[in-house]
Amino acid sequence: METLSSILSIPIRIISTVLSLPIILFGSLYDLFFKKLPDEPHTILVTGASSGICREVAIQYAKPGVTLFLVARNVERLNATAEIIRAKGATVFVASIDATDEEKMRKYIQEQDAKYKLDLVIAGVGIVTPANACSMKLSDLFDLIINTNINSCKNAVLPVIDSFRERRHGQICILSSVAGLGMNFISPMYSSTKMANFAFGEAKVMSSSSVHALSIRCFRESRLSWYTSNIKYESLGYTDTPILDTNTGKNASYILKVEDVAATIIDGLKHDYSVIECNMV
Repeated sequence: METLSSILSIPIRIISTVLSLPIILFGSLYDLFFKKLPDEPHTILVTGASSGICREVAIQYAKPGVTLFLVARNVERLNATAEIIRAKGATVFVASIDATDEEKMRKYIQEQDAKYKLDLVIAGVGIVTPANACSMKLSDLFDLIINTNINSCKNAVLPVIDSFRERRHGQICILSSVAGLGMNFISPMYSSTKMANFAFGEAKVMSSSSVHALSIRCFRESRLSWYTSNIKYESLGYTDTPILDTNTGKNASYILKVEDVAATIIDGLKHDYSVIECNMV
């Protein structure tokens, strides 16, 4: 019966493919001739820039003429990253701020935006579970993950929304996760916060502006999706970063290189994709 069902579905698949080809062709031609791509960013603010994906993104963006603002808690790692960026000819400023501190984040980001006119804000702070999770109360653990993954994102994004609207210019990059595409029962708290981040970026308050945000989704097959939202997300899969030290994914057979993910993010922002997906082959 299963074999018969597969055979009968072949004509449907063929028809579906044939009908989708004109749509794909039209979309490709529209992007080629009419889609206005964003200018290359020259002033970039990155949260969570002391390690992992955001650190690598900042390093890859670094070159003469680019100014980077790195935000994280660990001053030593921030300064180490800043030295690499300076060696590549970029201007860099570091700020040791807890991204969950709404007032400090708002003040710092708006001050830099007023002075330098930010082109790109990357909200990259995140946590799966802390090392001491087993000794924490469940309510405290839940509050910590929500505060780190959701509130830090909000605190990075909202301070620039109004100015980006007024200038009709600017991109916002929100790091989500492949776990944000649906409930992950291995890490349900983490998964739910990443689902919230994805929904946050698709909210009307974002899509009605000229702001942009992106999402990278990591699958075994490359499957690029476009959304009407102007906010972009990155829904990331297992990547070789320190976050894997407290993640069940550290033993996964498909772990992405942080350099490759960072390059994919930058390319996605360059082409103004609403969702970016990494190929986990």
